[in-house]
Amino acid sequence: MRFIIPCVVLVAHIRASSAESGTYDRDTYDKGCGGKPADVVFVLDSSASISAEDFHKQIEFTSDVVDLFDIGPQKTRVGVILFSTKEYPVFGLTRFTDKPAMERAIEGIIQRVGGTQTQTALQYIREHEFKEHVRPGVPQIAIVLTDGQSYDRSVTVHEATLNHEAGITTFVIGIGSGVDMTELSALASSPHTTYLHRIGDYSILQSIKTRLAIETCKVKYVKPTPRPTPAPTIQADAPADSSECVLSLIIGVDTNGVSTRSTKNILSFLSDVTENLSGLPGKVRTSQIMTECADSHRIVRSKSYAPLIKKMRYQIPKKSSRVRSAGILFINSQIEDASTAVTEVRRARFNGFQLFVVVVGQSGEENDLSTLLGVKSSSKEYSGSVFKSPAYSKLPVIVTELIQALEESASCV
Repeated sequence: MRFIIPCVVLVAHIRASSAESGTYDRDTYDKGCGGKPADVVFVLDSSASISAEDFHKQIEFTSDVVDLFDIGPQKTRVGVILFSTKEYPVFGLTRFTDKPAMERAIEGIIQRVGGTQTQTALQYIREHEFKEHVRPGVPQIAIVLTDGQSYDRSVTVHEATLNHEAGITTFVIGIGSGVDMTELSALASSPHTTYLHRIGDYSILQSIKTRLAIETCKVKYVKPTPRPTPAPTIQADAPADSSECVLSLIIGVDTNGVSTRSTKNILSFLSDVTENLSGLPGKVRTSQIMTECADSHRIVRSKSYAPLIKKMRYQIPKKSSRVRSAGILFINSQIEDASTAVTEVRRARFNGFQLFVVVVGQSGEENDLSTLLGVKSSSKEYSGSVFKSPAYSKLPVIVTELIQALEESASCV
């Protein structure tokens, strides 16, 4: 069951004062901070649900916050990383030592659209940025901005917990009504009145920039908390994962010619599917590959799918009797590279990969789809692998059927 949280403006620790109106200036920051050193990494959502205009506001906000910092090798160091289908490091903590060059780099950031794999960015900043460039006694701070929820809440929360244990103080800014406050609460440090912010839309970001900068410079060094060494246990002869079946679900979407609204329909549909799959006895691991930009309303009547299938194939895990791999490929046009696409599907099937196709609109002829999947269009295998929806807004009608098919493919029996 989903709960929709009303879109309200809630900016933690900011009262109805000059902070909300954005009238804090550089003097206010200087009085509150005084050039204290810190290592700060901005973790910015770059997923397809964010419009180009809102992404620009996010970048502008980041640049404005950085402008308030005292940048230097012995003062504040800053890194920036984007996340969507995976993490996209922009620059690290040691890249820039002067503010103008850093701000130019921030202003030149390009959006990398895709899914919302928040956990990959959280893991990256812990294992690379903060670990490789640590300064003893200097606070390590992450500032996370997102407008949605990650595709795998449990893994994201786990990575956030590891970050807290590593001494990384985390500010979280949830934007809009699509955020998962339970997830964001786990990401943010305590107390939430300081470290967790929720605002109505991107235009409100400017109203909290100076307060955020001041709260950032007030952060004290947090000593990492090492995890206790687990007590040795007596293992049975069978491997630890012998009773657990893992479904590796790989999703491929080419958003070329797909509107932003339709892309949001796709993401909502995928969220419904993965949420319902979470009830499987084993584990479900998902990865998303989204190509091109969802910023067009034109109709693309044919395009190449082989490159997308190839990228999906590269995500297939190593063969195992306890791992099943399946994929969902969205088709919204005629397949212009059918022969090459068929070759990629065959290579994937050789690695134990089962492909399910979601056809939107009148796209894809029966013969092409039959050839692509390597089964007759009149067969049971075909009807169990091809799911049709008249429009992106109608995708929910095929959720149940697709889940049933995926559950069957997940069986390791």
